[in-house]
Amino acid sequence: MNKTTHSYEGLDIWEAGEACRDLKAKRQNLLTELERVREKSTSIAVQYNFEGIGSPTDHTSRQERSAVTMYDIECVIKDLDLQIIRLEKIITKHLMKIPDAGMRVLIDYRYIFNMSWDEIAAEMKGCAKGRGARGYALSHPNAESYKKSFHRYKDKQRKAGQPC
Repeated sequence: MNKTTHSYEGLDIWEAGEACRDLKAKRQNLLTELERVREKSTSIAVQYNFEGIGSPTDHTSRQERSAVTMYDIECVIKDLDLQIIRLEKIITKHLMKIPDAGMRVLIDYRYIFNMSWDEIAAEMKGCAKGRGARGYALSHPNAESYKKSFHRYKDKQRKAGQPC
């Protein structure tokens, strides 16, 4: 399995964030595929060992192919993990420059924790009740409101030529 190198230097928070979300989605898909391959491999082994169906050669080659496939998928997942860590470092570096605490939390939830807008709205409302966030959640009644606020801030920063 060849490792790929990616240069993330010079990315702004928005580019790094979207790249990070994409990689996390790919990672989740690969984890699902890995689980499917593991289940298939286990069922082949169980079928052969306990039911005595087929010849040992047929099942061994299937198990070996499954093992190679699992190894390949695990290698890609590890590579994605390293890329995600690099992107999260870039995002975190940019986050520290954002003066609005509510927007920092919103961007953190979106890009680092990979939350949907509905999850963000629920979490922000919980923070406002439990930790006394100063009106940020109160001014955003739903997920769409958070999404609009996020995009307004993003557009404003990009027009100003600022990376975050």
